[in-house]
Amino acid sequence: MNDDKNLLTPPEIAELTNRKRHKAQVRMLARMGIRCIVRPDGTIAVARALVNALLAGYADTPPASGRGVMNLEAARRRRPKA
Repeated sequence: MNDDKNLLTPPEIAELTNRKRHKAQVRMLARMGIRCIVRPDGTIAVARALVNALLAGYADTPPASGRGVMNLEAARRRRPKA
C-alpha cells in the first residue's frame, strides 16, 4: 500500500483516469500529459504535486504520447514538393 502522501493512491489514480487496469491507467495518464513511473510489480507512481499543478493550470505539460497531438514535423516531411 502507498504510505507516501506525495504520491497518489491506487484508488485516486483509478478515479483520475477512470480506468481500472494499470496499463490502461498508464495510457490515460500519458494522454493527459501526466508523467508516471511504472514499478517492477506493475503498480503506478504519480506525483500528487504534478497532478495538482496540472489541474490548477500552473503546469503546461504536453501529452507524453503522440495521441491527440499533431506531429507537424512529420507532416512537413511527407508533403509533396511542387
